[in-house]
Amino acid sequence: MKTTSTRLFTLGAVVLAALSLTACSVSVDGALREAANELNQRAPYMVDDGLQFDSAEAPGDRLIRLNYTLTEIASGDLTPEQIAEFQGELQAEATRRIRIEPDMQTLRDFDVVFEFHNKTNDGEEILFARVTPEDYK
Repeated sequence: MKTTSTRLFTLGAVVLAALSLTACSVSVDGALREAANELNQRAPYMVDDGLQFDSAEAPGDRLIRLNYTLTEIASGDLTPEQIAEFQGELQAEATRRIRIEPDMQTLRDFDVVFEFHNKTNDGEEILFARVTPEDYK
């Protein structure tokens, strides 16, 4: 699962960094909406074995939300302890990557908030990470 958490973050971060905030005349929220629309044009698609990118949203307030499905995990497949462990790994890895990746600098400069939503193959949200500027600065 650690590989999954790493890859699900990497996909969103790299694509968003490449697409967003490139046009000076566009607001931060506008650029995030453009990035989400670009990601959604290619969705859904498999990121890795067992991980599908579903959609991106940019509802405003400098927030980008990335939605994934863990295609090989159903509700009830994981114990609460496993979920807590994976949740911690996802949060830590997402925060670390946002903090250190050079491609994320522009998004850090604009205090973007990142949310990662992960659901099981039967639709239950099982993992969630929210990384705020306070977390990565």
